[in-house]
Amino acid sequence: MSLIGRSLALQAARPRALAIAWGVTAALAAGQPAALAAAPSPTGGGRVCEVPEDYVLPNGMEVRLLSDHSLPAVAVVASVHAGFRHDPQGYEGLAHYVEHLTFRLAPPHESIEDLDATVGAIGRNATTRADTTDYYAIVPPEQLETALWIEARRLALGLDTVDEIQALAEREVILREHVWRFGDGAPLTAMDATGAALFPDGHPYRRRSQTKASVEGLTLKAARWFFARHYRPEHVRLVLLGDFQAEPAKALIAALFGALQAKTVAPAAAPGGRDLDRSEECRIAARRNPFVPRRVVIKTKNRRERLEVVWPIPFGQNGASALPALSVLTGRVEIATREQGLADRVWYDLRTSELGQSLVLEVDVIPGKPFQEAEALARSEIARLERDPVSEDMVIARRQAAELVAIRESHGMLDRAFRLTVRACRPTPCFEPAAQITAETFTHLERFDPRNAVVVEHRFSAFASPEGDVESIVVGASP
Repeated sequence: MSLIGRSLALQAARPRALAIAWGVTAALAAGQPAALAAAPSPTGGGRVCEVPEDYVLPNGMEVRLLSDHSLPAVAVVASVHAGFRHDPQGYEGLAHYVEHLTFRLAPPHESIEDLDATVGAIGRNATTRADTTDYYAIVPPEQLETALWIEARRLALGLDTVDEIQALAEREVILREHVWRFGDGAPLTAMDATGAALFPDGHPYRRRSQTKASVEGLTLKAARWFFARHYRPEHVRLVLLGDFQAEPAKALIAALFGALQAKTVAPAAAPGGRDLDRSEECRIAARRNPFVPRRVVIKTKNRRERLEVVWPIPFGQNGASALPALSVLTGRVEIATREQGLADRVWYDLRTSELGQSLVLEVDVIPGKPFQEAEALARSEIARLERDPVSEDMVIARRQAAELVAIRESHGMLDRAFRLTVRACRPTPCFEPAAQITAETFTHLERFDPRNAVVVEHRFSAFASPEGDVESIVVGASP
């Protein structure tokens, strides 16, 4: 019986019968093999790295397992290597549309939302990023089998059970989301403008994002074409993180996902150029293109004024080592701007993607307060960081704070699981647990100079485009 046939047969079976239905015996499911071995702790103050177990099923699907019995649950993530940068020209938003449609099932099939609810899943959802579409849930350990079955069924059924009425309804959902975020006729989004300033011509991230017009043109036929083209076993990485035993999990994965086969791709169902293969994309990302600092102005009617300073990380370098210094900088900017009554939120982030990383400092300016003064304070604190480097004690304190944040946020399970989904052109130096404290400092503090960054102004303005809510302009070199 095909995997789709098995999925249909299981609609009435319910999960407790899964072990028999999929040929996994009760004895195997109850086995108690040894837990995954972690890398030995190095001596001399080096980092302790968690080592996930990686392997590939015969159909090409990647599996990454990281057992951690200190966690009270299991994070399950099915990461499909297809994001919005894979949208065909004129069909921007198609990857996001497919994500939504995979949650739609025509009767008599039970919806994924209902199935997730029956297993007590939390954090269950999906997200479409530049590189991937990630489906995720945190489930109790005893419900791991069912959670895996849900994801296998999603991939097996695809969009075959979705009808035109459901597809049109879901397209309306995406349209409402788009208008809420960007307005009716935004000619360019902030992401587009920033990407144009950060990346050279020809880079995979120099792609237009969805517009209202492109979403209105999406069809179920195009969505099925996209699913068949990209939701193939060799494009899927399954990640498990948490309280599970490796060998029973492997047996379940083999039984549930091993029979998956790629769907036949209909020719010319959606236009667009050919997809670059991974090696071509990595070669493009590795090109030594001179970076030109820019200032991007995004005028908007209904958003808060925000200053973003975005520092691109050179290809092959790990931006995580800069986070302690950036954390200190953020704290200093927050104190300075709050004391002057200029900003009510200051934040920082490491944006990690397959073909590039960037460090970001964000300052939300209080409405009515002078934007230029907030930026001047931020720049003065950056200059101070040059004069007053971050001490080793401060680095340790910042990493301890990150550890506490991870504990507060459900042990950081989803964050850790998503880090395991990231594909990169070069291996990352180390997968570092939140609890591991190091004294590694960022030695290239000059990189925080705004002259090495893209400076983005989100400006509340009455002069925004009358037919839309957002107007983004690359106005030239950043001072």
